[in-house]
Amino acid sequence: MVMISEDIDLLIEVKNFEKTPNPLKGIQMYLSAREAGLPIPEPIALWLEQCFQKWMDEEGKPPEGSLDKIMGLTTSQGGTPVFKKEYLDARDDLLCLRVAKLIYLGFSLSDATVAATYVLFESDWNDTAYKLAVPSADTLIKTYKKWRRTPPAKLKIAEMSSYLTFDYIKGLPNHLIPRKLRKQFGT
Repeated sequence: MVMISEDIDLLIEVKNFEKTPNPLKGIQMYLSAREAGLPIPEPIALWLEQCFQKWMDEEGKPPEGSLDKIMGLTTSQGGTPVFKKEYLDARDDLLCLRVAKLIYLGFSLSDATVAATYVLFESDWNDTAYKLAVPSADTLIKTYKKWRRTPPAKLKIAEMSSYLTFDYIKGLPNHLIPRKLRKQFGT
């Protein structure tokens, strides 16, 4: 049987879920498998079964018996809501990948973070129910330093040489491109 990329992506997500269960990812994997006509991955089915069993045992009585609480979809008071955390993680991953690309093309870390936050600020990226702020360049530097040490980031950074060209910076305003690169590429 030949596996298609969606199957492989789903398998990777399932393995990640087994290590660190994320309820939002679990629900997304369930829906993705159903949409693709694939069987529900066993770890997801088992997790759902355990959640439903606990809900039945608690007779759905809040607060402990609420399905949100059982599935881990609620946060402690003052905690970041599950969807908001997911959006923040996706935003940070996008920004850090942009920073890594700009560094690969010759930007300093400082210049890359300023350019990445500028591009995000100028785009229509926040179409969520939450008011997510664009992090400062200083905050992004700290986030990037942590991000680049993670296995997924290392893989993304290693793959860059196969596809990244200087066309990537053509859309940036001239003032965000370091002088040495402006002279080198005539921008």
